[in-house]
Amino acid sequence: MPCARLRVPARVAFLWNLLEIEMKKQTLDYDGSVLVVKYGNGTEFRGDTSALPQSAFVDCAAARHGLKQKLGDAKSGGTMAEKLAEVKLIWSNLLTGDWNRKGEASGTESLMPEVFVVLAGGDEEKAMNWLEKWEGLSAEGKEVVSAKPDVKAALQKVKADRKLAGMDMDEADPFEM
Repeated sequence: MPCARLRVPARVAFLWNLLEIEMKKQTLDYDGSVLVVKYGNGTEFRGDTSALPQSAFVDCAAARHGLKQKLGDAKSGGTMAEKLAEVKLIWSNLLTGDWNRKGEASGTESLMPEVFVVLAGGDEEKAMNWLEKWEGLSAEGKEVVSAKPDVKAALQKVKADRKLAGMDMDEADPFEM
């Protein structure tokens, strides 16, 4: 009888893993000159390639494929919030004509997708909504949000988790709290 009880949780776990994989999935396709990156929760990023300078993009099949590959590799294996944040950073670099620069932010700003996931209790859709609001804030608005005790606590948790996992941290400012 114990084996019969184990089958249901195993099946549920399997289905849950499939759902999680589907939610993390991203698809990339073109709508005319616009590259559309869609995520499993319905969120999407749209970047108009006609806005990119020629030093970063010349419209041809190979360049379109390369751009899809570059954005598709952004934070591979990460959460949807991390992937979207990385895609936006890479895109902003491309708008300046910088193809070679990686879309990695430094300091606290780069940790905010993870902070919002912590604050949302793991609800990535909620975290994505908060990340979009965050990105629309002025520097002063970001300072106000960052000063909130719950945000500070979540940031410290993310930093501690990364340190425990042996992940690289930005060491440009050793006194950053």
